[in-house]
Formats: sequence, C-alpha cells, structure tokens
Amino acid sequence: MKLAFAMLLFLGVCGSAHAQMVRSETLYGWLEESMRAEGNFKDRTMALAYVAGVRDMLDEEAACIPESQRGRRTLQAVRDWMKTNMGRWEQPAARTVARALRESFPCGGGNR
Repeated sequence: MKLAFAMLLFLGVCGSAHAQMVRSETLYGWLEESMRAEGNFKDRTMALAYVAGVRDMLDEEAACIPESQRGRRTLQAVRDWMKTNMGRWEQPAARTVARALRESFPCGGGNR
C-alpha cells in the first residue's frame, strides 16, 4: 500500500494521470515499454503506479493476486490481457485494468 501511495505521489509530480483521464491505448504503451529490458523508467513507473492504484481500489474479493505475482508480473498479466482483448479498450484505462485483473486473477481459483 505504501509503495502504491509513493508511486501515485510520483505520478502527481511527474505528470497528469487521473484514473478516468488515461486512455487504454496510453496505458498499453506504458505497459509495452515497461516490459522491455531497457524500457523507459518513467513509463515503467507510470504503468506500475497506475495498475497498483487500480488494484488498491478494487474490492479485496474482486481479484485475488498472489504475492508472487505482484509488481512486474502483474503488469505483464494486464498487458497480456489487453493484447488479447484489444476490442475491449473502449472504457477508460482504470476500467480496462480492473477487468484485466478480475479476469486474470479470479478469486476462488487458488490464486491466494
């Protein structure tokens, strides 16, 4: 939680990333860049903070993300979901991330 807060604070200093204002296409760009070994630090930080912020806003039972899947692996899961569901990007990025997390880490499937 503290990491997510620090990342969101960083976002406030570095740029505008209000959850409802970020488009799914923008988030996907951040996620793609964050997966590259030599990826841009700002994009990686923006993606991590954004996804962590959405994750923290979800009900605890909405997505059951194992501790081993936190951080970069969560970003990869969201990016992979977005890549296979490009036709579902019509909503703001926050809704896209919430859906990706719920579908990638459903509760009751042994993810806890």
